[in-house]
Order: sequence, then C-alpha cells, then structure tokens
Amino acid sequence: MKRIVLKLAFVAFAAIVAVGVAYAAQPWSYRVSKFDNFAFFRDPNALHLKAADMVGIKGVDLRANVEDAVYGLVTIANSDNYKLAHLTHSVPYLTPAAADLLNTIAFNFTDSLVKKDMTRYRVIVTSVLRTGEDVRQLVKVNRNASPNSAHCRATTFDIAYKTFDKLDRDGEDVPAYVLEAVLAEVLRDLRQQGLCYVIYERGQCCFHITCRYSFRDLFK
Repeated sequence: MKRIVLKLAFVAFAAIVAVGVAYAAQPWSYRVSKFDNFAFFRDPNALHLKAADMVGIKGVDLRANVEDAVYGLVTIANSDNYKLAHLTHSVPYLTPAAADLLNTIAFNFTDSLVKKDMTRYRVIVTSVLRTGEDVRQLVKVNRNASPNSAHCRATTFDIAYKTFDKLDRDGEDVPAYVLEAVLAEVLRDLRQQGLCYVIYERGQCCFHITCRYSFRDLFK
C-alpha cells in the first residue's frame, strides 16, 4: 500500500513538473489573459459624437476644400510607432490633441512590447478625418457606416487589430491575437484615464477611437 501511495505521489509530481517545464518553454510574453474586447470597448456612438463636437472641428464637406479648411490640424504620416494605411475614405488630418493621443497609443504599444520582451511592431492606422464626400461614398459600400461620424470632426481614428507592421524583421513573429491583447491593454489604460472613447469594431477589424480632450487640456 505504501509503495502504491509513493508511486502515485511520484506520478503526480512528475506530471506537475512536466506541465511546468512545458509552460516555461513557451515564451512567457505570449501568455496573455483572455479578455472580451467586444464586450468591454462598447462606448456608444453618441458619446463619441458628443466628445467630437466639444473638441473637434465642424467638418469639411468636399475633399477639394480640405487644404483650406484644415488650418490648425496636424498632418498624419508614418512614424516610428505607427504606419498609415492606404486611405480610401479619409484624409490624414487630426486635431493636435487627437494626434497626441495617437502618438501616445502607438508609443505605449511599442514600449509595452519591448518591456514584455516581444518583437517590436507598430500599429496601423486605417482611417482618420472623413469629409462629407468621404462619408457619402463610404455609406454606399459599407451599410454599417454612419452618415454622422465622429471621424468628420478630426478627433477620431481607427487602428487595426488583425494586422500590424513588424519592425524587427529578424525577430520572432508574434501572433496577431497577442498583439491585439497588448494594444487592448494600452487602450484600457487610456480609456480608464478618461482620455478616449473606444469601440471594438468586428466588421472592420479595428478599434474606433475618439479623443476626449483638447490641446489646451494638455497644459492645465
């Protein structure tokens, strides 16, 4: 009986060690907690619009008038921490505060990857300021697109969560779901600070993000 107990104890111990070794062999940085982004990032569009109306521009109807109407906005282009996708229904402008928020998100994402000992990637921005003309065209191809969008106020941008731009070409590939989890951590932190509203868009595979503060708020 004693031998059987000892044998069972040894088997149990060996199983625990095997599981521990297997877990340790897996890159620790890939161990991400399960989190329902769709359930968490559901700030109503009304809140996005309210914030955009408070700190954004009135809007631009025609693309031909953009250059004259965007005085005081920041031009968005590729940076060390984010890449601008080919824009089909928006133009690369944001308010200074929204540009600051984008830079913060992108930097915090890349910095978080470094701290987690992951290969460096940068986020991809898929939509920025939409003119009235852009919205009218978008509604024709995307029935879920809103004709009254916070994107029209230059306070709102979309960041993809299925695709990322790998910076360290020789580094180990990181699964998209892991990168999405890291990005979600960054957004949860900034959202909890009251800096933005966020919607997790399944159809467009992006985080729809609206800045809640103005440039003046940065100096208070």
